[in-house]
Amino acid sequence: MKQFIAHIEKSIFGPDYYEELLSRPAAFSWKYYWSFTTLLAVLMTIVTSLPLIPQVNRALDELPPAVLAYYPDALEITVEKGKVSSNVEEPYYLPIPERWKGAVASSTSALHLAVIDTKSPVSLEQFRAYSSLFWVAQGVLVSEDSNGGVRMSPFDDPALSFTVNEQGIKNGIAAVEPYFAFAAPLMVVAIFLAFVLRFALNLLYLVLVALFVLLLGRLLKRSWKYGASYRIAMHAVTLPLLVEQFFFLLPGGGFQIPFFTTATLLFVVYLNFRKPIEPKEAPLPPSEPQG
Repeated sequence: MKQFIAHIEKSIFGPDYYEELLSRPAAFSWKYYWSFTTLLAVLMTIVTSLPLIPQVNRALDELPPAVLAYYPDALEITVEKGKVSSNVEEPYYLPIPERWKGAVASSTSALHLAVIDTKSPVSLEQFRAYSSLFWVAQGVLVSEDSNGGVRMSPFDDPALSFTVNEQGIKNGIAAVEPYFAFAAPLMVVAIFLAFVLRFALNLLYLVLVALFVLLLGRLLKRSWKYGASYRIAMHAVTLPLLVEQFFFLLPGGGFQIPFFTTATLLFVVYLNFRKPIEPKEAPLPPSEPQG
């Protein structure tokens, strides 16, 4: 591990390390990049997951009683062979939950979460008049689409028959509650895989950046080929990635600086190769024997 940390430090600044890198096999750079980014993904996963795990567990603990408290005791919705009916006077409105009102108000002017009206014909005008996020109509679920129109999801399966009531919701919650224990671990795995994917896609970005490294090498009077430029970029990206993750952890998700990664990477390359190669001294000719 100590040696690996030394490789990270020298990838940030280590002129001799970079000179030796050009004579090493390509596998050395690939192994370094994946080892470095995997370690970085693990550290970022730990830092980002620790505050989220208690929030997820708390939300799951509060979810069952919140759902049962929200759902009206007497409401029963029946879907029979794709046709919807209810046991309440329609239209029947379901309010937006208190904890959602702030988020909903910032994205829509809707006053209700859903309206149940299985008798009125579906139309855009009627949907807007209800000022609801969803409309449970006879045979379809109506919602707004991204273009300002309506999206209709039909219950058109003749075999689709079920009833939604308070007891059914209690049974459904009881069935899924044992799986709540897996939510936090799955979230941690998902965060880790997201970071790994982010760093894997970064290799595609380096395909372009290697061209700039190649050009910079020409300006520094270095005769690199493209393959060597790409390998140099795989090491020189160490500092930009570390700084990016630091920015990511700042409140609000950090901030974006245009071309920051590319500029920093090229600066690292310049720092490590700015010293010109010293020409090797020619060996002295052997002295002639004195006779």
